[in-house]
Amino acid sequence: MRPLALALLVVATFGCDRLLGIEDLPRAILVDAGPDAEPPFVNEACIECGKAQCTDSRDKCLADPSCSQLLTCMMGCRVDGPVCRFRCKEASGGADRAPLWTALESCAKKGCSDKCYGTGGLLTGIDANCACAEAECRPQTLNCMAMESGDCERRLACIGSDANPDKYVECVNAFSAEGVGEKADAVLDCARAATSCTDTCTIPKGVVACKEKYTFETARPNTVTFTLGVEDATGTGIKDAAVQACVGSCAKCLLPAGTGTSNADGKAPIELNMKVGGANGFTGCFRVTPPARGSGEEPYLPLVVFPGRTIRQPENLFSTVVLEGSTIDFFAAKLSSVWDRSRGAIIGVVQDCIWGRVLEAQVTLDPMPTDGSVLLAYLDGASIKEGATGTVNRAGFAFVNVPPGTYKVVVTKKGDEIVRTPIEVIAGSVTDATVFPKGPK
Repeated sequence: MRPLALALLVVATFGCDRLLGIEDLPRAILVDAGPDAEPPFVNEACIECGKAQCTDSRDKCLADPSCSQLLTCMMGCRVDGPVCRFRCKEASGGADRAPLWTALESCAKKGCSDKCYGTGGLLTGIDANCACAEAECRPQTLNCMAMESGDCERRLACIGSDANPDKYVECVNAFSAEGVGEKADAVLDCARAATSCTDTCTIPKGVVACKEKYTFETARPNTVTFTLGVEDATGTGIKDAAVQACVGSCAKCLLPAGTGTSNADGKAPIELNMKVGGANGFTGCFRVTPPARGSGEEPYLPLVVFPGRTIRQPENLFSTVVLEGSTIDFFAAKLSSVWDRSRGAIIGVVQDCIWGRVLEAQVTLDPMPTDGSVLLAYLDGASIKEGATGTVNRAGFAFVNVPPGTYKVVVTKKGDEIVRTPIEVIAGSVTDATVFPKGPK
């Protein structure tokens, strides 16, 4: 995580107590002004509104050292500065969850929302060039910021504080109370569909420049519960799919790291052993054996799943889709060929730093078989996007007739390589290859 960018706010002439209207505060106060702020800054309009609208809860907060320190930090954040507010809360030692603070913040959101919180900043916090989307997404942003717990704003500000795939999981885990996901996703979905931005805002087409060129941290516990969702092509969960986590070769699975079976909702919890293979987290793959189907139903194809990143913390975000052989036959037919069952297929998606989709990216394999038998298609949902020269909409892609073996999925955009993710292909099976921007070397 990027270190807090702390600015030392020193008011030499008046002292902080007089300027802030706060009694008994130190004259030199550390304020996280955020990476783009111009310290020193004091939100005097918010202070005055708090005095008038939230007198009782404000006075009680000021009487407590931890609460008053948090309040002072927050007063160094500009309106529409959710990342700054998030860093203040993260550095508060838990004061942001204490009754004294939550009472004050609840009052401020009701009576001083425009002066203390503003109407945006959630998208700009993720990408400084995305102020253009703030007005278009204001209804979704206000709905998010209005949550009394503040956890919707916290989730998005947390993501914006260090936008990368690993941090995204951490932020979702940390702020996952009922309703948070729906409201936060609405803001991101609006940004991804924004029509008021040019190419300077990267959210609509994929945030591929992760902040701080992230690297995965060491896994915290020895085991982590990772839940893999197993669905059919309609998005319905599949029960009784057997899942095995493997390090090294997924075909041989010589280093098993955990097993699971999907429940009625298609969720397969797996206790991943973080120490198998000596990695700092789980860097392997999952073998999915679908359940047998009824008489007259086409069997599901076996599946190998590559999450495209290191897993180091509990997670319930990732899912895969099991397919019938006729689906691969359809893709091959659309490409004027047939599927050779002695070979495999790859169905994948290009994700960005905040689990969105990267548009206009080109995908290839390394090594690419030279006999011309491997077919590539870019997908629009479950259908081939004919004539597409790169990823579209849901950023999906498919390779058909791939000889069994190990490969790297290579993704480029505007001539720059985004990622080179190792995968494995097994005869008669489907490889689910999710690729994220570059992480560790």
